Amino acid sequence: MSNSSRLIVTTILALAIAVALALVLVLATGTGVVLAEDHPNGDVISPTQTIDGTWGPSIITATANVTIDPGVVITIAPNTTVLVADGVGFTVQGDLHSDGPITFTTASTPAVPGGWEGITYADGSNGYLNEATIEYGVHAIVLSTTNPIVISNSIIRYSKQAPPAASGLRCDGSGTANPSCPSGNESQGYINQGG
Repeated sequence: MSNSSRLIVTTILALAIAVALALVLVLATGTGVVLAEDHPNGDVISPTQTIDGTWGPSIITATANVTIDPGVVITIAPNTTVLVADGVGFTVQGDLHSDGPITFTTASTPAVPGGWEGITYADGSNGYLNEATIEYGVHAIVLSTTNPIVISNSIIRYSKQAPPAASGLRCDGSGTANPSCPSGNESQGYINQGG
């Protein structure tokens, strides 16, 4: 076989493989296989986040407790509002972050402080929230990880400010203080329950 014949055969095989891969991708997405945990405008957030994805932009809703599995990265798109049903909370075991502006708020009207549980960054989780407004939760944010979780340029308001231990920001320690938690600043707005 001549060099030009080998080149033609190689080119045809490469094109056939590329077409076959493209066909597999098209068929996979057409049969309901999720390639990302994306939740666009008007979507309801899946209770268990098992694949990296983006929430928003615009309005999305959480109607059941949401868990972000270890190793999963969820990005909240700017200009996203997450409406949260009463009693529902978020547990981050992976990574939840945003570069705002974003809002987590109650789905109920009228809005009542403590309507939803809040966002818990569990042990080993990562993330950050920039330009976030988190309102009407029992605890807007609970930090139960020793990893630094940075909350910057954000507003935490209308949390349930009543005993026992309800606050806008709560830090739970396991012997090591979370570098994201202020020290010596206990109040109803901030509670440090460990470390």
